[in-house]
Amino acid sequence: MIWKKKPAHDPFLFALDMLKTEPSSTVLVGDSPRRDIEPCHELGIRSVYARYGDRFADDRSEVPADFIIDNMDELLTILDNL
Repeated sequence: MIWKKKPAHDPFLFALDMLKTEPSSTVLVGDSPRRDIEPCHELGIRSVYARYGDRFADDRSEVPADFIIDNMDELLTILDNL
Protein backbone atom coordinates (compact mmCIF):
# COMPACT_ATOMS: atom_id res chain seq x y z
CA MET A 1 0.00 0.00 0.00
CA ILE A 2 1.28 3.45 -0.92
CA TRP A 3 0.24 6.36 1.25
CA LYS A 4 1.88 9.08 -0.81
CA LYS A 5 0.09 10.82 -3.65
CA LYS A 6 1.34 11.85 -7.06
CA PRO A 7 3.61 13.64 -7.90
CA ALA A 8 5.64 11.66 -5.35
CA HIS A 9 7.64 8.93 -7.05
CA ASP A 10 6.36 6.21 -4.72
CA PRO A 11 3.08 5.45 -6.58
CA PHE A 12 4.95 5.14 -9.88
CA LEU A 13 7.65 2.92 -8.40
CA PHE A 14 4.99 0.77 -6.75
CA ALA A 15 3.20 0.34 -10.10
CA LEU A 16 6.45 -0.59 -11.84
CA ASP A 17 7.13 -3.17 -9.16
CA MET A 18 3.61 -4.62 -9.37
CA LEU A 19 3.87 -4.85 -13.17
CA LYS A 20 7.40 -6.29 -12.97
CA THR A 21 8.60 -3.85 -15.61
CA GLU A 22 11.29 -1.25 -16.09
CA PRO A 23 10.66 2.48 -16.57
CA SER A 24 12.01 2.44 -20.13
CA SER A 25 9.51 -0.30 -21.06
CA THR A 26 6.53 1.56 -19.64
CA VAL A 27 4.20 4.23 -21.03
CA LEU A 28 1.93 6.35 -18.85
CA VAL A 29 -0.93 8.40 -20.24
CA GLY A 30 -1.78 11.36 -18.05
CA ASP A 31 -3.50 14.72 -18.19
CA SER A 32 -1.57 16.52 -15.45
CA PRO A 33 1.86 17.90 -16.26
CA ARG A 34 2.72 18.24 -12.57
CA ARG A 35 1.21 15.03 -11.17
CA ASP A 36 1.70 12.66 -14.13
CA ILE A 37 4.19 13.84 -16.73
CA GLU A 38 6.95 15.43 -14.62
CA PRO A 39 7.41 12.42 -12.29
CA CYS A 40 7.52 10.10 -15.31
CA HIS A 41 10.15 12.30 -16.92
CA GLU A 42 12.22 12.20 -13.72
CA LEU A 43 11.92 8.40 -13.43
CA GLY A 44 12.57 7.58 -17.08
CA ILE A 45 9.02 6.41 -17.80
CA ARG A 46 7.74 7.33 -21.25
CA SER A 47 4.79 9.66 -21.03
CA VAL A 48 1.86 10.68 -23.17
CA TYR A 49 0.26 13.98 -22.23
CA ALA A 50 -3.50 13.79 -22.84
CA ARG A 51 -3.87 17.51 -23.45
CA TYR A 52 -7.62 17.21 -24.04
CA GLY A 53 -8.15 16.09 -20.43
CA ASP A 54 -6.21 18.88 -18.74
CA ARG A 55 -8.86 21.39 -17.85
CA PHE A 56 -6.71 23.17 -15.25
CA ALA A 57 -3.68 24.30 -17.25
CA ASP A 58 -3.63 27.68 -18.93
CA ASP A 59 -0.33 27.17 -20.73
CA ARG A 60 0.46 23.70 -22.01
CA SER A 61 3.52 24.56 -24.10
CA GLU A 62 6.22 23.42 -21.64
CA VAL A 63 5.09 19.88 -20.88
CA PRO A 64 8.07 17.46 -20.82
CA ALA A 65 6.05 14.57 -22.28
CA ASP A 66 7.44 12.20 -24.86
CA PHE A 67 4.20 12.50 -26.82
CA ILE A 68 1.18 14.81 -26.76
CA ILE A 69 -2.27 13.77 -27.90
CA ASP A 70 -5.48 15.70 -28.39
CA ASN A 71 -7.75 12.64 -28.59
CA MET A 72 -7.46 8.99 -27.63
CA ASP A 73 -7.33 7.80 -31.26
CA GLU A 74 -3.82 9.25 -31.52
CA LEU A 75 -2.58 6.91 -28.80
CA LEU A 76 -2.87 3.83 -31.03
CA THR A 77 -0.47 5.30 -33.58
CA ILE A 78 2.05 6.12 -30.84
CA LEU A 79 1.87 2.63 -29.34
CA ASP A 80 2.16 0.99 -32.76
CA ASN A 81 5.39 2.88 -33.38
CA LEU A 82 7.09 2.05 -30.08
